[in-house]
Amino acid sequence: MSTTTATATATAGGNPPPLLNPTELVSTITTVLKSSNTTTSALHAALSPYLPHLTPPVIHSILSSPALHHQPSAVLVFLNWAHSQSTVKSFTPLPLPPLISLLSTLISHHKFDDAKSILQSQISAEHPHHQLHRHLLHPAPPLPPPSKALLNTCIFAYCRSGWPHLAAQIFQENEAP
Repeated sequence: MSTTTATATATAGGNPPPLLNPTELVSTITTVLKSSNTTTSALHAALSPYLPHLTPPVIHSILSSPALHHQPSAVLVFLNWAHSQSTVKSFTPLPLPPLISLLSTLISHHKFDDAKSILQSQISAEHPHHQLHRHLLHPAPPLPPPSKALLNTCIFAYCRSGWPHLAAQIFQENEAP
């Protein structure tokens, strides 16, 4: 049995998890989330032992995990749970790499309302720097260029967040030939 499987099994049984390095922690939590065919409350209970070990970089790695790309509901449960925990330091705004990965996952699974909600929180938290807006206007490696669906969702979110002029800039930049 692998360390990740053993840790996930031990945690599900109520035993405290062994100390894990950040890579093992991300792998273990990802495994718990991937096997989340249980209720949200059961998933929260399975994640709770890991709460003291969560740091923004670990959270960001989980949110951008390729292993969770096809499980947007599990990613959303984790994100909402992490946000609700008072002991987890605020991690909004998200850095662009996990944000873009998270939004791509949600949009590819047609979870536009969830993407809009996350975007509106991000836009408010980023003010006055607007890193996402800059990326949408001038995408640069290593981040992928935004998809048309992401751009349209962002235009809506910027309007709803009270920044219609930023939405107009995104629209104009991406409608130009």
